[in-house]
Amino acid sequence: MLINARGAALVAVALSRQHGASTPGELAEALGIRMGRLEPGRYVPATRHGPQSGRDRPAAPDASPHPEPGPGPGHPLCGRVIVFTGTLKTRTREQAWNDVATVGAIPEKDVTRRTNILVIGDLNPAVLTPGATTTGKAAHAFALQGKGQDIEVMTEDDFIRSL
Repeated sequence: MLINARGAALVAVALSRQHGASTPGELAEALGIRMGRLEPGRYVPATRHGPQSGRDRPAAPDASPHPEPGPGPGHPLCGRVIVFTGTLKTRTREQAWNDVATVGAIPEKDVTRRTNILVIGDLNPAVLTPGATTTGKAAHAFALQGKGQDIEVMTEDDFIRSL
């Protein structure tokens, strides 16, 4: 379901007034939410904590726990730089970045000379550049492969199996 940005802003303003919050951080605290954030090498998703909306009920369990140190150097993805392109069917991009960090790999948004793995999700032709058959990230990865860079290209299913 798409949410209208103006409508979302109006809801946030109304909630802020209701809870006496003057910043997004204060509102999150009043609602018992820790805001998501990017840390070096991983994404930490938003979570619930403490009483919610002024009620003294326990927090909902964290549906996507913070990653613990991964399986270590023996994991096949450990230390590798992984980039995603296309739409993932089994998880959000943030969850995928979190999965990457959990096994000791490094999620990045763009293909660079540091990239070791490109995971290609479902490609919607409507979002491709006219005449293109793949995304810009994939084209960049293939160009780097042509120059001798070792970039493994895998499907989402391959990525999930490698976790």
